[in-house]
Amino acid sequence: MSTIYGTGGIGRDITAAGYVINKLTNSMDTAIVMDYISKRMAELGHGDNYHVRLRHFVMQPDDTLEIESSDHLYILVERVFGVSIQSTFGFFDLASSSVNELQYEHQGKIEINNYSQDRVDVRFVQAIPVPQN
Repeated sequence: MSTIYGTGGIGRDITAAGYVINKLTNSMDTAIVMDYISKRMAELGHGDNYHVRLRHFVMQPDDTLEIESSDHLYILVERVFGVSIQSTFGFFDLASSSVNELQYEHQGKIEINNYSQDRVDVRFVQAIPVPQN
C-alpha cells in the first residue's frame, strides 16, 4: 500500500509520489525536486557527494534520444506531452493507458521518443555522483 502526499492550492495539482505540479507551468516546485534529489542520493549511498546539472533537451518531431546514465539520476521536472521516456527505473508517457503509474525518476539506459509532430522541450535535473577515492 502506498500513500500519496501533497498540498493543493490555487493553480496547483497533486500528482503521484507527493510531487506538486503547478497547473499553469506544468512543472514541479524546485525546492521539492532538490529535496527529493538530496534524499534519494543519500539512499543510493552518495550522501552529499554529487553535482547537479539542469538538462534541457530540444527534440524535433520523431526524434529519439538515448542516454546512458549508469549511476546518474535524472528527475523529470515537468509534464511533457507527446513524449515517451523509458528507462531502467520506469516509464513516462501521459498518453499511455497501459500503465497505472508514471515515473519522474530515471536512471540507467534512458530512451526519450518524441512521437508528436511538434518540437518538444524535455527538462530534467541530473544528479551526478562524485567519485570517491
